[in-house]
Amino acid sequence: MTQENGKNLIVYSLVFISIFLINLGRTQASTSGNIDITVTTNVCGDNMAVGTEDCDGTDLNDRACTNLGYDGGTLDCDASCSFDTTDCEIPIVDPTDVAPDELPSLFPAGLFTIPGGTSIVSTPSLTASSEIVIHIPVSGGTDTITLPAGVVITRSDEENIDPTTLSASSIATNLVLGFAQNVIVSGALQFGILGVELEFSTPIDISIYVGTSLSGLTLNVFRSESLSSGWAINGIVAPATCIVDIYGLCSFQATKSLYYTVTRTSTPGSEEEDGEDELNHHGEGETAAVTTEAVPAQMSIPSLPQVLAFFDIDRDGRINIAEVYSAVKSWVTQWRDSTGRCDVNYDGECNLKDLSILLFYVGR
Repeated sequence: MTQENGKNLIVYSLVFISIFLINLGRTQASTSGNIDITVTTNVCGDNMAVGTEDCDGTDLNDRACTNLGYDGGTLDCDASCSFDTTDCEIPIVDPTDVAPDELPSLFPAGLFTIPGGTSIVSTPSLTASSEIVIHIPVSGGTDTITLPAGVVITRSDEENIDPTTLSASSIATNLVLGFAQNVIVSGALQFGILGVELEFSTPIDISIYVGTSLSGLTLNVFRSESLSSGWAINGIVAPATCIVDIYGLCSFQATKSLYYTVTRTSTPGSEEEDGEDELNHHGEGETAAVTTEAVPAQMSIPSLPQVLAFFDIDRDGRINIAEVYSAVKSWVTQWRDSTGRCDVNYDGECNLKDLSILLFYVGR
């Protein structure tokens, strides 16, 4: 076929399609009386940010450097209708001490990476480039969330993630609903994106401060996407319990977001119904005692000192050989962050003596 014949064929085809559409319109008009056609175009370069466009020319979708997690600067739009953050000020975030209001800055600071070619406000996954420790100050203590290096965060519904919507906060226990009347909520925490269930490729570590008056007690751990219902152990690493350490912290691991609670069970007429506990950071006066029914027999600690319970990764009451690596890694993290848990002999400093004590109890 010659080039001229090819051009003629294209012209004839377009004419045929046009006639077909005109006749189709006439047919529909004859039956309905009118035709309503709405055409929406997504054209990069028309100064209208629509559809999957981050921006378009002068239309920045009501975004600025600051609400993308940067410290300031001037946000631009590139020729592909993606945000150009070249002139934004890169924030400096300490990965070992991240405050809740710094979460939107984790990607701009380089602590999160996203797949190439994806939008900085709509990406299928986030990957931690280093260990990230989030501290949430509360009255009497600190809640902590630790994301291990390399953990990949995705949405359970496989939709994209906007990193700027990540949040973490302590939750008042009186806001937690959906438990039986004999269940006491001792602490609650939120981490993730509100209204969305996130999944973590490897478990993240969570410590919720519940008060030193509960030290030594075994609490139950639950997770839900809502504060009012759906509490279950799905998304909590077995055994879905914690032993409160001497610092009043309940520590456990999770593979899903969004809300976490730690609870204990009361018995009608028991001392815990009549006693008064210290007012903890969750805003409720709670009772100090707990019945033996709330502590499973298999969780008893035959020989492990309470100060070492934090390093008992699987919470079975002893540090097993298989836990040595994780226990030592956790001790080193505590030593590096100077949190105090590494001082297991209470001499006011963390050193090899403390690590030796930890290793002494391995396998006992």
